Amino acid sequence: MWWNRFTVLSVIVLIVVLIACAMSTTHSPQALIETPPVLPPDEKKYSSDQAAVVLSIPEPSQIIENVNRNSEPSNPHLSAFLNGTFPVQKRVFPDMTNRIPSVSSVSEISRVTAVITNINEDDTVRHEAIELLRRSNVSNLHEVLHQAFANERNSPRFRRFLAQHLGICLSADTVGAQYVLPILRNALNDECCEVRRESLLALAAYKDAVARSFCSKLIQQKDAPQEMLDAVIRAIFVFDDRKHTVDIREKLLHADEDVQIAAIYTLSCWNDVDSQVLFLKLGNSPVRRVASAAKSALLRMESNRNRNLEKPQIDKINSSIPDF
Repeated sequence: MWWNRFTVLSVIVLIVVLIACAMSTTHSPQALIETPPVLPPDEKKYSSDQAAVVLSIPEPSQIIENVNRNSEPSNPHLSAFLNGTFPVQKRVFPDMTNRIPSVSSVSEISRVTAVITNINEDDTVRHEAIELLRRSNVSNLHEVLHQAFANERNSPRFRRFLAQHLGICLSADTVGAQYVLPILRNALNDECCEVRRESLLALAAYKDAVARSFCSKLIQQKDAPQEMLDAVIRAIFVFDDRKHTVDIREKLLHADEDVQIAAIYTLSCWNDVDSQVLFLKLGNSPVRRVASAAKSALLRMESNRNRNLEKPQIDKINSSIPDF
């Protein structure tokens, strides 16, 4: 009987002990600490705020646009040249060819082109921009020049520069030559005299038949515009169109000294003996440039005569040299 009571008591004690152990485990401080969640590798580097910043990065196209807009050329001299906020003396230097030999990237070429077509840019800077693209062998330079040349809002001085550069494209006989030819021909009737003059001289250097006819008509015109006459005489000299010798001789006493000097030089190079009397008279002109040109003309003709006298002897000597 007592044994049964002891057994029951032991069981009760064991149950109480087990309950106490269970309660102590449930309220243990270690049990209250939450186990940190295991995050994927990429998420371990950022908090929730940082993750939001990363997600707000612009699209690749936007990044490229920003880089192109803000990037600077690797050549510091080119960066200075393209900086429109700098004064001209900090953009253009005497040794531009050495400092900026050429440009090659599409971005650099585009920015240099923008300088040429910007009417608010300094004319000297724009002239250097053209030279830079020429050194860089940009194939469509003639199109860029035409775009700027067609804009009559440009200054007469810069359009004169453009006519000169278009003439270089013409004389180079490149792919752009046939593109440039009608542009310069049309420019013979431009409202700006400086543009007409430079276009005529460029066409004369190209030996253009249209320009030759233009000169023949103008040199015989009684009321020919005075501002074009000296350029016309110079062009006729380039064409070596000696049928206009008399027409040019009539301009020796012209009121404009530039016309006089162009006529003196041309006739002396052509050894026009009938002009010598006037050369002697003009040698005493009160206009220093005219007097100097006339004296030089007399010396030139004298030199030509001496050369012609010596020519038979030279030909005789040369004829005795064997032709290897």
